[in-house]
Amino acid sequence: SMDKKSLNAYLRIIYELEESKQDVTVKSISTLLNIKPASVSEMLNKLSKEEYLKHAPYKKIVLTKKGKKEGQLIARRYRLLQDFLFRILKIDRNRINKQAGEMEFSLSTEAEIELCRFLDRPMLDPLTNKPISHCEQKLTCAKCLCKK
Repeated sequence: SMDKKSLNAYLRIIYELEESKQDVTVKSISTLLNIKPASVSEMLNKLSKEEYLKHAPYKKIVLTKKGKKEGQLIARRYRLLQDFLFRILKIDRNRINKQAGEMEFSLSTEAEIELCRFLDRPMLDPLTNKPISHCEQKLTCAKCLCKK
């Protein structure tokens, strides 16, 4: 089975490429994750078997509904952590990416929600200006924040 940390890194990168309307290719993933193209292809095959994405030879790599949902959630946690590390802990921006990636995959849903509440529901990742999506709760942000 795939380790959660690298699974999440791949899903987040692919989600972010799709989100910014860039082509998802072995080359683009390889560059962003700093991983050899052969290893990327191998991982894409695994992700395809697990139905996170569709990847036919010479065709675009596209996330499935399952992959999009998971990618969005991972991006949300990652961006909340970037906000926390940057704004609250004042960590050097050059070290934040790696640190957020180390923390993201181990964050529980409860911790994610409390972190969002603690940060006062940030709408954007301050380092990338990418949107922080809504959590999976049926609660409005206002209702959640007044529970603080």
